[in-house]
Amino acid sequence: MKPGDLIFYSAKLYNKTAKVHAHEMVHVEVFIGGETGTQSIGARRRNGVVQMFDSFLFESKRFYKTKHHFRSIETWLDGVCESWCPDHDWLPPKRNSNYYANIHKKKRKEKERVQLNEINVCEYIKSMDKYMKT
Repeated sequence: MKPGDLIFYSAKLYNKTAKVHAHEMVHVEVFIGGETGTQSIGARRRNGVVQMFDSFLFESKRFYKTKHHFRSIETWLDGVCESWCPDHDWLPPKRNSNYYANIHKKKRKEKERVQLNEINVCEYIKSMDKYMKT
């Protein structure tokens, strides 16, 4: 494990009516190692506050029978986004790089349109201003 790698937690939920996620995943933290060699960063409480912990090992009030799954982020940093799971692809079905490229293209066009509208409004105000001064 290297600092920055991810620790995924799968476990059984005490609340039997709660939604069960794929592979019973319940939590994720970032490994940092640190002085103890097991330090991690995560948000273990419901309030969402991220904290540093002396160890990624802990007992939860929400889940039990915890298994830890350690994953390097090296491949992601190299731009290779592959699933570790044989049952689940990295991208949802029918979504590929073209799908995301089109979304970004639409957002870029919308941003350009808004900027043009802002410019048009500014020009209009300037033109009205000259009439107001006369």
